[in-house]
Amino acid sequence: MVNQMINLRMENKLISELDQVVKESTFSSRSEFIKDAVRKAVIEFHKMKALETLVKYKGYGKRTGKEISDKAFEDAKQAVEKSFFS
Repeated sequence: MVNQMINLRMENKLISELDQVVKESTFSSRSEFIKDAVRKAVIEFHKMKALETLVKYKGYGKRTGKEISDKAFEDAKQAVEKSFFS
């Protein structure tokens, strides 16, 4: 995987806090901390999108008059949980 450089501007106070966290943690640099934070944010974004899809899926029956079984919803929910929460 090829890494690309990005520029990022932050307030001095936030940079000071970032430096303190890096100093007190196992991260070797600001970059490592920021990469980890971005990874976590991307995963969280995908979790939320998946859960929104489940909510829409569950409400599908009310909007269309067609029933979606609780089992089908639970199966989909478990698949999301397995993918994102394990």
